Amino acid sequence: MAIQALRLIVKYFTRQASLSELDKLSEKMKDPHTREEFENYAKINFIIDYNIKKFNTAKSREQLLAFIDREKQASRLRRAVHLMKYAAVLLLFCGGAYLVYEGFYEKTSGSITTTTIEVSNIKPGSDKAILTLQDGSHVDLTTENITTATLKNNGKTLSYNDRYADDTTPVYNYITIPRGGQFQIKLSDGTRVWLNSETKLKYPEAFVKDETRSVELLYGEAYFDVAPASRHTGTKFRVIHPSQEIEVLGTEFNVRAYRDESHIATTLVAGKVAISTGDIHYILSPNEKASLDLRDHKMDISVTDVSDEISWKKGIFSFTGMSLEAIAKVLNRWYDIQIIFTNPELRNVKFNGMISKKENIEEILNLIVSTNSINAYEIKNKHVYIK
Repeated sequence: MAIQALRLIVKYFTRQASLSELDKLSEKMKDPHTREEFENYAKINFIIDYNIKKFNTAKSREQLLAFIDREKQASRLRRAVHLMKYAAVLLLFCGGAYLVYEGFYEKTSGSITTTTIEVSNIKPGSDKAILTLQDGSHVDLTTENITTATLKNNGKTLSYNDRYADDTTPVYNYITIPRGGQFQIKLSDGTRVWLNSETKLKYPEAFVKDETRSVELLYGEAYFDVAPASRHTGTKFRVIHPSQEIEVLGTEFNVRAYRDESHIATTLVAGKVAISTGDIHYILSPNEKASLDLRDHKMDISVTDVSDEISWKKGIFSFTGMSLEAIAKVLNRWYDIQIIFTNPELRNVKFNGMISKKENIEEILNLIVSTNSINAYEIKNKHVYIK
């Protein structure tokens, strides 16, 4: 009974339920046992619990049944909806969220094949960073909560006091985020930067008044919420990378420029940015992504789903249409592991899904297994073998 109800629920959320199945679902959801079994099954079978509130409430029941009724009406007008294999749907109930994957209900709880040679000590990433001062000294921002005349660190965010440089030659600092880390920084002009794993940023302790505010993303991924030029005598803000420059007046954007990737991706969330590389100049509009190919220096501009591009900043992995090879690079950085494909063909398998960055690596791997994307995995020390 519970499995039949679960299949109906999954078919509903993947928009594959027929009218008769929707009628059956409406009836089954009136049973408290069915609702409880669904919630338990969801949590056990690698569907993410993202600040979930109790589903078994009158309000959530009413919302779900109302959704089903609306879907039944819409279904009469929609005869066929074709979804990508393993489509993921984010469901919002009562301030919480579930991820449901098409295909997982076809497996039984004992059908997932995993082999773990030893107890895994692999942990999710956390707030950690190293600050390098101009004199070459290093400060571990993970363990040292410091407060000086110019900066303050609380273990999650490094904040510089609002001020201009006393000299025309600014003093530069570096912040380095290791594998398995993340951190935030507030620059002296009020600009906020979220830094992802394996990232290094060079910036001045204080900007020079009336001069362009420049920082250098040496490598990695960073999300910038830039303080408006109007607050700083009209000066522009510039993000420099060895292969391109981004100039802004006040905006929010994401830059991904990892050393092991062949493209630099710049995604604009709000405002406008001008990207320059060689003879190429382009002004991005919100929801556009510029992808610079480092091999031939050609730039491709496309419309993108911003939420996918910046989900890491909100503590979520968003793998939309990504190959397992690309996903492996993301997981390698966050969990400080090395994923190895025993079958090279698996590198190109596409996967869609969203999952919390707080999950253990086994939960993510089990989720991928449950969608039939891979057959099994094996963990040895910090090496993960995909089979």
